Amino acid sequence: MVEFFYVLFAVECRKLDDAEVKRKFQKFNIDYPQHKWDFNQFKEFEEQLTGYPIDIAISREEIGFFEDEEEAKKSARANIVDYNDGGCYNYGMVVKVPFGSGYPYYSEYNEFWLFKFNPQTRTYEDEDFDADEFTRSIRARYDTFA
Repeated sequence: MVEFFYVLFAVECRKLDDAEVKRKFQKFNIDYPQHKWDFNQFKEFEEQLTGYPIDIAISREEIGFFEDEEEAKKSARANIVDYNDGGCYNYGMVVKVPFGSGYPYYSEYNEFWLFKFNPQTRTYEDEDFDADEFTRSIRARYDTFA
């Protein structure tokens, strides 16, 4: 029986401009009118909640499922099915998850591998989670046990 499987994600990580951060604050005020927070209170709350700066946006999309770790990593590096999607997804990530479990993406058994898109070769290259503000933010967003 398979104990783990590997999920390949396309990950977008980008800086928000001031107008986008302002819209995020305005949306929070609409969604949660009971909080009468100023921007600094909202910013502090948001950064404590997420673990990364308020002016970074992160999203992901599942691209593939694999039984073999090396095949998942090879597929991530090779940019299978052109998952960079015209420049939208600047990172790829492989996550090892336990098979047959609830909330598998949030398991303490998960392992993560990160890849950064190289536009010259149109492939992804291994990236360290501590390389910069973006990679640290991706780890904070998805590795709940880091």
